[in-house]
This record gives sequence, C-alpha cells and structure tokens, in this order.
Amino acid sequence: MVSLGRSYELARASFGVLKRDKEILLLPCMAGVIMFITLIAASLALINSLSSSGMLFIQLFICSIIIVPLFFAFLAAFFQAAVVGCAFIRLEGDNPNIRDGLKVAIRNALPLLQWAIIGAIVGALLEAIRTLLNALSSESGRLNYPSKLSHLSSFTNFSDEEVGLGDIIAGGLGLAWAAATFLVIPVIIQERVSVVRAIARSAKLVKEVWSETFMLSLGFGALFVFVGLSGGLAIAFIGAALGAGGIGLAIASAYWTILACLYFSLKGILRAAVYQLSVKQAMRPSCSEKFDTLIRYINSTSKNINE
Repeated sequence: MVSLGRSYELARASFGVLKRDKEILLLPCMAGVIMFITLIAASLALINSLSSSGMLFIQLFICSIIIVPLFFAFLAAFFQAAVVGCAFIRLEGDNPNIRDGLKVAIRNALPLLQWAIIGAIVGALLEAIRTLLNALSSESGRLNYPSKLSHLSSFTNFSDEEVGLGDIIAGGLGLAWAAATFLVIPVIIQERVSVVRAIARSAKLVKEVWSETFMLSLGFGALFVFVGLSGGLAIAFIGAALGAGGIGLAIASAYWTILACLYFSLKGILRAAVYQLSVKQAMRPSCSEKFDTLIRYINSTSKNINE
C-alpha cells in the first residue's frame, strides 16, 4: 500500500542530493519557459490567422494540436534526461552543472525525440480506448456504483455515473505503461540502446526489481499533489479573505510552479537512483527492504557529498 509517510522519506532523501546542486532546478524552469513561449506564439499565430483566411486558421489549428503536444513531450523528455544526467554524475561522486546535464540530453536527443513520439502515440491510443469504451458502455448504461459519496455530487458537479468502463480500463493500462517505462530515460542515457530496447529493458528491470516499489513512486507524486492543493488553496483563500484575491492567486501560482520544478527534479534523481541500484542488483526480496535500501543509498550519497 502506498504510504505518504514513506514517500516523504523518499522525497527528503532525494532533496538531500538536490540541495547540493540547486542549479538543477533551473532545468525544469527552462522547460517551462520554452513551453510558455511556444504556447503564446502558437496562440498569437492562430489569432492573427483569423483575420486573413479561415482555411489558414484551420491548417494552423491542425498543426498546433499535433506539433505542439509532440514538442512539449520532447521538451519534457529532454529536460528530464538533463536532470537524470546530472543526478548520475552526482550519485557517482562528482559535481555536475547544468551544462553537463544539457550535454547528456543533447547527446541523446534523437532517441528522446523517438521516445516522446511513442509516448504521445500511446497517450492518444489510450484516450481513443477510453472514448470508445465509454461510448459503447453508455449504450447499455454506464457502470453504476452505489457510492457513499453521492451526497458530494452537487458540490463537485461530478457523479459516480460519469465513471465509465473506458475510464477504468484506460486508467489501468496507463498505469501499467507508466510502470513499465519508468526507467526508459535512464536506460537511454546509460546503455545507449534504441527506444524499443529501452522500453523492454525498463519493463524488465521494473518487473524483476521494482514492481512493488514503483507504487511508492506514485505515493511520491501523491505527496506533491496533496502539498500543492492544500498549500495553494490555503494561500488563495487567505488572500481572498484579506481582500487581495488577485495577489493570493498570484502567490499560489508561484507556489505551484516551484513545487512542479521540485517534483520534476526530484523525480529525475529518483529515477537515476533506482536505475543505479537495479543494475547493481542490490535489492532484497521484500518491498520494505527494497525501499529501505533505496533510502540508504540516496542518503549515503548525500553524506559522501557533504564530506
């Protein structure tokens, strides 16, 4: 079972490495800035095309919904590879900088692009499966679950009847895909294999060594979601109560941005540490012992750095 307490230990251990190389946080910031500029440029191009030709707008719109998501997926993979590259250097006892991480990402740019394309295709297929199965199940009635939370439907504006068969199956397949590909980027960086072989290698490592511990990485993400929602909403509500809703919202947005950069960086460090331990085969049978080994490994790296 995923434990937020143990996920906190994992985040704290990874942060022990990150605090020695704070410049790594600039990598997700760079990715975010490029994505923001790209989104603004695409939006302005679409707006300007409305005044010239409707056909031009349609063409630009089709290109935008295809190219922009692929570009964003590539940026995410590229800068995650840069973070993982820095993490590998740090875990090996050396002192990395942003240039080192970017060199690693640039050296593997082509397989990272291929990985981004495959990921986008899988995401589109999962969405198609979800839509198709939901449409088919709606003909015979959606899956109805007697829920104790039905009294919340008026507050959330969602009912349990909106959860269809496609949501469940696509969600399960998406989770399995995320688990199988958890170590794809570290494999691409360290083993210099094709993307297909990297996916197979990642799936093998996860299955043999980290099948249970992957669930703790989900708790790692859940921890950041919890902290982000609780802290951000608290800031926004306090600002609204003081009559400064706009300022509160701006501070909450900055808070969420910082958390997103932290999560992106810590997840890269986690991937690097998991891969290092996997190839060393330093794992023990039980999930608890695997997790403890991972924590000790990351903490020992931080101690070596401090020394």
